[in-house]
Order: sequence, then structure tokens, then C-alpha cells
Amino acid sequence: MKNLLRVVIVLCLLVIAAAAIFLATFDVDRYRPQLLSQLQQALGKPVTLDRIALGWQQGVAVQLRNFAVYEGPDASGEPLIQVESAHGILELMPLFSKRVQVASIVLIRPRIRVTRDAQGTINLMGLMAAASPAAASGRTVAVKDTPVSIEVDSLRIEDGTLHWTDATAHPPTDVSLTAVDVTLTDLSPGKPMNLEARGALASSRPNVRLSGRVTLPSDTSKGSCEQLKLTVDDVPLEQLLPPNRPGEPQLQGRLTAVLQGSAPTLDPSQMMRALSGSGTVKLAEPMVANLNI
Repeated sequence: MKNLLRVVIVLCLLVIAAAAIFLATFDVDRYRPQLLSQLQQALGKPVTLDRIALGWQQGVAVQLRNFAVYEGPDASGEPLIQVESAHGILELMPLFSKRVQVASIVLIRPRIRVTRDAQGTINLMGLMAAASPAAASGRTVAVKDTPVSIEVDSLRIEDGTLHWTDATAHPPTDVSLTAVDVTLTDLSPGKPMNLEARGALASSRPNVRLSGRVTLPSDTSKGSCEQLKLTVDDVPLEQLLPPNRPGEPQLQGRLTAVLQGSAPTLDPSQMMRALSGSGTVKLAEPMVANLNI
């Protein structure tokens, strides 16, 4: 019995050593051009990616370095999304049954751009690209004509930046939410998933929080949000308003708000009109600067 146990231990060690050697020597980065081509075809946008690597972190870890999606016909200007590092932890056993089960996907320091043009159309491509791992969960893809199912348990964003530009204002409004942390759980196609997010707006500490249930757009649905709760704590009002010309009157103060609501669609052309909700808004230390009477 002891000899059998020793044999089993030795076999396990050999398997672990073989896996470690494979991960250390296998050059997955050689498949980067094919991956880039597929990503560009799927998104219809230019995509750049510096490197793909494999490792081990409680499972097979796939890491992407410096991933970016651009809006224009070439990879120039501010990207819709730029991710310093992204990694996913694959569970090993499901791979033998052609199932890609991802314990978690983490995006490190992504910079996401969301815009509204002068006609009022909102471009959510950057947000959709950030949420694409969640949208892929539950789907089946063909790899060399072999169907492979994809399952993602959770998606996290750490230390991100959300850059909002609104061209309907004159001059345009430009706001950045920093130190953004997001967690999405209970990922399932066509079903609501749990959302928890926080960030800092004109502050060194998180002062904006959002929670709720989100259903991502799919082939059969425009997506939706429910049970949304937005909390804004002590944000300078002038950071949210369009910049004034020098010498013009400007409303100032410290904004605090608690809002609840829902959006029956995530279609960018309809979302703003479809939003509904209620809540409280308070303005502390209000004043109008540069007002001469």
C-alpha cells in the first residue's frame, strides 16, 4: 500500500513538473496575429496587443499585455479602451471535455472612453469591450471546427479610469472617474448579473458608488439594468458642469446624491430617454462665482 502511495505521489509530481515545463516553454505569443485578426473582425475596430503569455496561478493563467481598441480606421488617437494587463485563470479539468471554464478575469488599470457626440449619440464601445468577457460566458465557439463552450465565473476591473466626453455641451464636458474598481458576478447569458463598482471623482478617495443588476446586450436582447443605486458623495459641482468662459457666472458647491432607477434597454440611441428613477440630491455651500449685480 505504501509503495502504491509513493508511485501515485511520484506520478503527481511528474505531471506537475511536466505542466510547469510546458507553461514555461510554450510560446503562445506566436498565435497573437491570428487572435488580433479575429478580434478586429469581431469588433470592426483596430486592435493592438503587445504580448500574450501563459503561467500558473491556481490554474492555467493567460495574460494579455497592453491591449487597446481604437475608434478610427487606424490605431491612433485616444483608444476606446486600453488595458495595461489582463489575465484569466483557466480551470484545468474542464479543458479535457472541451470546456473553457474561467475562474476569474481581471483587467488591471484599464482606461475606458465613453463619448456622446453633438447629435446626442452615445458611444459605449469602450464599456462593451471591457464587459466582453462577461458577454462571452455561456457561448460556444468553434476552434478548428471543434465546438468549445466558454464559461466565466467573475470579471473584475482594478484601478481603472473612465473618461467621459459630452459634445452636446458648449464647450464640451470632459470628466474622468479614477481609481475605478468593478466586480461582476453570476455571469450567465441573457440573465442579470450582479454589479458592484466604485470610483473617485475629483477626489483622492472613492466617492462614487454604483450597484445593481445588469443584463448585457445579446443577439436577442438590447440588455437592461435593474435595481440600480448610484451614490455620489461630496463632489465639486463645477467638475460635472461644462467649463465656462473666463469671467462668466459659474454655479459652485458640493454635490451629494443617492439615486435609484432602472434602464429597460442599453441601446445607446434609446438608453438616456429610457432611464427612470428617483432619489435625493443635496448641494452644500452653493454659490455663483463671477456674478456681478
